[in-house]
Amino acid sequence: LEHLLFKGTTRRTALEVNRAVDAVGGEFNAYTTREATVFYLRVPKPHRQMAIDLLAEVVVTPKLSPEDLEIERNVILEEFEAALDTPDDLVFMNLAEGLFPDHPVGREVLGRIETIEGLTAEEISAFHSSWYRPNRFVIAAAGAVEHDWLVQEADKFGDGLAPGLSREQPQNPDALCVTAARPIEQVHCAWGWRSPESGHADRFAQSVLNHVLGGGPTSRLYTEIREQRGLAYAVQTSHSSHSDCGSFALYLATAPRHLSTVRTVLEDVLGDLCASGVTEEELTVAKGYLAGSMLMGLEDSDARMSRLGAAFTGVGRVTPVGEVLTGLAEVTAADIQRVATTLFTSRRVESLVGPASAVAPFGSI
Repeated sequence: LEHLLFKGTTRRTALEVNRAVDAVGGEFNAYTTREATVFYLRVPKPHRQMAIDLLAEVVVTPKLSPEDLEIERNVILEEFEAALDTPDDLVFMNLAEGLFPDHPVGREVLGRIETIEGLTAEEISAFHSSWYRPNRFVIAAAGAVEHDWLVQEADKFGDGLAPGLSREQPQNPDALCVTAARPIEQVHCAWGWRSPESGHADRFAQSVLNHVLGGGPTSRLYTEIREQRGLAYAVQTSHSSHSDCGSFALYLATAPRHLSTVRTVLEDVLGDLCASGVTEEELTVAKGYLAGSMLMGLEDSDARMSRLGAAFTGVGRVTPVGEVLTGLAEVTAADIQRVATTLFTSRRVESLVGPASAVAPFGSI
């Protein structure tokens, strides 16, 4: 659907839409995450009225023709096949499905091949009518724009539209290992745990934990696995928070002969973190990094716009910068140890992609 909305509206062709943006030196694009689809326009201030009008037209009144569906169906299938051929994409696709079984957050953003192949124009139109509703739109702007003007223009996105549908709640995962055999040289390994939602009180502690464990070149996993042992080139952790759930993951790629050693090292590092906590130096570095990187990110208007939209989509409010800085500053070593212990003693999902001989002992799909 994201692709089809760029194929024209009930009033303009795709060429006319693109020409309107090009004529003012603008940028018009979109992306889809596990919880939202985002359409964004960037134009010089004198053309903001054109931008908001065009954005509303594209999102609310798309053409959605069967001919365009066939073209974009093939594009998405090619994109999906490319993801399946990319081990570090596939390992996270399988990890998400294991963490959130039978729930949209666990499904690949692109969908499933059989679903994509079977979609009809009527189903696409029905989906648009059900989900592109006023109570689901979040309109965010940054730069040379006034709040009152944007509020007035926001009516263009909701005139005459009915409320949308409610969301499902994810089920807890079972502990498991998901493997995929591929004729490649390395084993791509990802571990994941369910974690709190985006508005949870422990969100700041979890961000600090992420940086201490695998957020950069001073992190424990990077130091232990790459710098001291040379067992992997890339090793990192990440956490994703949604409106009603979240996940924490670690990832690395290593030679098959090192897989057993790497898994033991991972267990040891996580165990030590839960048992002994973090040092004051680790805490200071992590909090300083997170605060500094956030402040530097605010220098970009696109980043500010994305921050506003993501905040309203996730928790229904924008957390003031000062509140974020205070939240980070108040994180203690005891908080990190408590959050780490809760997280890493919960049910874990493991995903492996690599040569059959390396992943076969863990099962296969």
